[in-house]
Amino acid sequence: MADIFFIGDLHLGHKNIMNFGQRNFDTMEAHNQALMDNWNGVVTKQHDLVWVLGDVAMQIEDLELLRAFNGRKILVHGNHDKFDTQVYLKYFEKVVAFEKRYHGLVMTHIPIHPNELQYRNWEFNIHGHIHDKKKFPYDPRYINVCADLINLTPICLDEVQTIMTDRRGEIDG
Repeated sequence: MADIFFIGDLHLGHKNIMNFGQRNFDTMEAHNQALMDNWNGVVTKQHDLVWVLGDVAMQIEDLELLRAFNGRKILVHGNHDKFDTQVYLKYFEKVVAFEKRYHGLVMTHIPIHPNELQYRNWEFNIHGHIHDKKKFPYDPRYINVCADLINLTPICLDEVQTIMTDRRGEIDG
């Protein structure tokens, strides 16, 4: 059975990303290699699925690095994903704006407005985009999988579901 993983904000080839969080690498090559090593350390089977929640690469040529990343990939389009969808479909089996799956979990790049969660009966929003957890007010309905906040390593659906279970108590009051 395939495992399911989530990560956002790979920023392959993005030199300015080195100024964020734990991305203190001497070179862009070291940054990209660390992301690949961490990814391949948990995504071990070719039929594992990774949801990349936006901002994958800054240059088209950097997308080619994804061929060395294990598993199947789906891209949830991010604000830095500026190329035509056909370019991404060479590396991802699907490109979407958002996706609802896994028992009330809606996947986006940028966190959605809290009213959307309530209006649409979406229980949790798993997202990226916010590189510093101090810049986004805590709300138990949001799960941030920006690479900077998850040790540059995809997290599995089981871990996300544990977070959801733990936070339901906070939501229900």
